[in-house]
Amino acid sequence: MSKLKVYDVLVLGSGIGGLSFANYFLEKQQTKSLNEQLSLLVVSKGEADQTNTAWAQGGIAAPVNEADSVSLHVMDTLNAGAFVNDVSVTEKIITQAAEAVQDLISWGAEFDKNKMGEFDLGLEGGHSNARILHHRDVTGANIQKALFNKFNHLKGELKAQCVAIKVTKSGKGFLVLLYDKVEKILHPIYCAQLVMATGGIGQLFLHTTNTKDSNGDGIFLAHQLGAAIRDLAMVQFHPTGLYVKEGKDFLITEALRGAGAELLNHEHESFMLKYDQRGSLAPRDIVSRAIWNEMKLAVKPFVWLDATKISIDHLNQHFSNIIKNCIDRVGIDLRKELIPVMPIQHYSCGGILTDEFGMSTVEGLYAIGECASTGLHGANRLASNSLLEGICMAKFASEKINGGKQIETVSITNIPTDLPDQLSVDVDQVKLILSEAAGVVRNRLSMTNAVENLEHLKRNALNTLFEVADFENTVTLELSILLLQDAISKEESIGVHYVEPITDNR
Repeated sequence: MSKLKVYDVLVLGSGIGGLSFANYFLEKQQTKSLNEQLSLLVVSKGEADQTNTAWAQGGIAAPVNEADSVSLHVMDTLNAGAFVNDVSVTEKIITQAAEAVQDLISWGAEFDKNKMGEFDLGLEGGHSNARILHHRDVTGANIQKALFNKFNHLKGELKAQCVAIKVTKSGKGFLVLLYDKVEKILHPIYCAQLVMATGGIGQLFLHTTNTKDSNGDGIFLAHQLGAAIRDLAMVQFHPTGLYVKEGKDFLITEALRGAGAELLNHEHESFMLKYDQRGSLAPRDIVSRAIWNEMKLAVKPFVWLDATKISIDHLNQHFSNIIKNCIDRVGIDLRKELIPVMPIQHYSCGGILTDEFGMSTVEGLYAIGECASTGLHGANRLASNSLLEGICMAKFASEKINGGKQIETVSITNIPTDLPDQLSVDVDQVKLILSEAAGVVRNRLSMTNAVENLEHLKRNALNTLFEVADFENTVTLELSILLLQDAISKEESIGVHYVEPITDNR
């Protein structure tokens, strides 16, 4: 074990939430005298640039066009979220959107423009206006690079390949135990303020668009600290994941439908207007359930997405990454062939309950980005609002924390070295149970049985010596149970949580 290190602020996660927070925070520190500056450390579970942010294709939503407005964007967000969103938080974030975009640009992010030099805004499901700023179909990678370059310019300190395995409250701060996956040693860190920016829960499911590190451990650790967790059952499935029999899951951006691609059934008929007047650009929960139903009717594991009517020049210019991946993964050229697609786990609308500044119900513990439940997304996230939420909440949290004072010198004589309890579990079995019970369409009896099965696995699992994989598998098991319990507790179908009605078969 290395020596204890002390920081004013510790950030877990290096995506748009974590690095935006760090950049805002460090910019503010540089305006202070040296003896007043607060210290900060960012910790990345994997490589610093391998985040869900870096994988984002579509873009960031913001009302930057004269034909658009904050009120219209707010209304689209509330409509997509089934009007159970936190209205004040939604208004606060979207009001900040245009300024947040300019902050990204000032840090080096680039967004496509048209021949007139204006933003080339895209249209995605649930939006009444074209308001998606993008960088071809690799927007997230461009933003991630800009965030990281700015962070380095500000001389930020980052520790990669370290996973937080235990967090305990210590005085007014936190003692965090990091496991270094490269050096195979423990790093104890004491901090006054702890910022969770750990991303989503995609690795709880068999198929996901999330990175391999997105298993919800930040939510798990916050739950252990006693933080309130809200709406863990509100899991958004992206309607158009590439159907691959074997290999890595891949997302087909909604921007492709915004450009004119159309969903077809196995009779090659357009079907979305049967389900919603907005067709293929209805909100994601509606489109996902429509595809699920068409798959069920055809007894097929996918439907078709037809992009062949879009000009080849437009496809080559804006969707080159998707073209390449479809060819590489399934041998299909979307410029002249139909793409097999299916709904795939994509985003967690719930998480660690926070206020408008990202503060959880535990003093000193903040949550930003997908691991947080701010109330912006309600029962279903509006497309491309996630990157927006990440940077805006990062700014609000930074302003709140920057108002604090340096922590006093701490003297911790006994550093807890006991490792967390962990179980030896078949994680593929856990994922299968959860995926079948908590998919696009849910069944109350199936969810109840799934909880019983997972509890049975937990009771019969053996404790093991510490291994990162077993720790993560234990997190997967525990969060899967919490997610299903939350789903069962919800009496009505709403947004992404849709439960089949009970039918009387007598």
